[in-house]
Amino acid sequence: MIKIKPVPINEIIKVFGQPGEQRDFVKRVFPFPLRLSYDKTAVAYNFYGHKYIADAVIEAFEDIREYYGLSFIKGYNLDIYGGCFADRMTVSGKRKSVHAWGLAIDYLPDMGAYNKPSTIPYHIVKAFTDRGFVWGGDWQSKDGMHFSAIEE
Repeated sequence: MIKIKPVPINEIIKVFGQPGEQRDFVKRVFPFPLRLSYDKTAVAYNFYGHKYIADAVIEAFEDIREYYGLSFIKGYNLDIYGGCFADRMTVSGKRKSVHAWGLAIDYLPDMGAYNKPSTIPYHIVKAFTDRGFVWGGDWQSKDGMHFSAIEE
């Protein structure tokens, strides 16, 4: 099992460079198609983000596919992807989002909306946290869809 080591937020620039540069980004094929949260008729076949998390992300999705099966995933809308790279500020607007480095993904935003209790199934959260990701559902200001390589 691939396991990443989360980096403290105050070291993100030292370790990964400036946000938005897309340096060290890779593309990987998802193990199953994911519908986009903002247009559920559109499908993502590839992950695009920092190489530091890419293989762990794909392995987590492989685990999810193996555990649930494709029909269950589709039947229960567990195929909704919010994305990885987005050169933007955090919701508070105080700093750049970890997404600007391609070091976080949003998965199942309808089940893990910001500042709402998460209904994301346990095994999905575990698929990411077992690989070292920090889960936003554990934060004081809940962000259940958010899985990150950065400790905030």
